[in-house]
Amino acid sequence: MPSSSIARIAGRSWGLPRPRSYKQPLGRIMRCILFGIAELWNCGGYRAGTHSRGAMSEFALQAKILAALRSNAGTWRNVPITKSTSEARTMYDLLGDREHGRDFDLHTEKPLMKGSSVLSVELFHGLKPDIVVWSKRSAQNRIVIEVKQATKATHKEDDASQFLRYFLHLLVTSDPRPKGKADIDRGFLVAAPTAWFESQSLSHTWHHFVKHYGPLAETFHITLGELHADNI
Repeated sequence: MPSSSIARIAGRSWGLPRPRSYKQPLGRIMRCILFGIAELWNCGGYRAGTHSRGAMSEFALQAKILAALRSNAGTWRNVPITKSTSEARTMYDLLGDREHGRDFDLHTEKPLMKGSSVLSVELFHGLKPDIVVWSKRSAQNRIVIEVKQATKATHKEDDASQFLRYFLHLLVTSDPRPKGKADIDRGFLVAAPTAWFESQSLSHTWHHFVKHYGPLAETFHITLGELHADNI
């Protein structure tokens, strides 16, 4: 298509000035094209939280999980934890009859607290879990949920992965029974479409983590498991 035609289409569709001749500067034509792409982005479904194939985005899935966590025990009973490493089979098994706002708060993408040791800084600096259930009773993080759609772990090393770092942080900064009192059960969960868990290239790091560190999590009563997007 001639460059002047592209510019005329862009001007007619998005209210931009039409070129006066074929000598119209290329920069202006490119601006028309870019503005058109921006308009399609705003109107085409990405803002609504879906991709072109209709799949739920990470942002939309995160919002869906947050809405479920702000709900009540009836909802939590219907959110299954797949391949749980403990006896917990639903979110209710971790949260019990507690209430959002009264018993716990939800933190989203808040940097994890890190200690002063070199190892602590190297492990936890800059980590921001997608969702954290924070107990008001103990002032501790109790459940960490990482949301994935079509991306791998940010730290991909098998034995220093993003998942292992979140688990280790939960392990060393929380207690099974804070001050000897019952609290929200601890858990580290990954939420994603079923296809993500079935993709070896995307989920290898997660499955390696569960296989090799699941026994440690079981010893210290931390549930590892999967939240499948279709079940939330």
